[in-house]
Amino acid sequence: MLKHILAKHAKEIFHTLIESNSNFALVCSIDKTSFEPSLPSDISDNFGELTMFILAGFTFESIELGEEYMSFEAGFGPQNIGSVVSLPYHSVHQILLPSEESRGELILFINPFSLDEEEELKTPKSTEEDLMESSKNAILSNPKNLKK
Repeated sequence: MLKHILAKHAKEIFHTLIESNSNFALVCSIDKTSFEPSLPSDISDNFGELTMFILAGFTFESIELGEEYMSFEAGFGPQNIGSVVSLPYHSVHQILLPSEESRGELILFINPFSLDEEEELKTPKSTEEDLMESSKNAILSNPKNLKK
């Protein structure tokens, strides 16, 4: 459920940035990212587990937002080899805005689950009754809350 909420939030941020014509950068999990056509290994081997893409100029203009994935065209390496980059919203780790100040980028979004191997986060096994009991015990453990 959390992965779905964060993916939806990332998509909404992308939509807003595109509508406001604001260039941005994103950091994503490279193992969930695809390139069409595939990049030569001398380029793709240099990507880290998390890779930053700066979306400005032609790359920004080429952004397409789908239901579950986004894509954009980008040039790579000294020869500026073109490829369409596609990635699911849940693989986005950060969305950043360039800052005019010397503080670096402004982080708009962080997804702490973008590197999780499991598709869905496990839901807590506590039932509503367990949670109510835990809450009641927490209140009663404070001596100031005991009846006199």
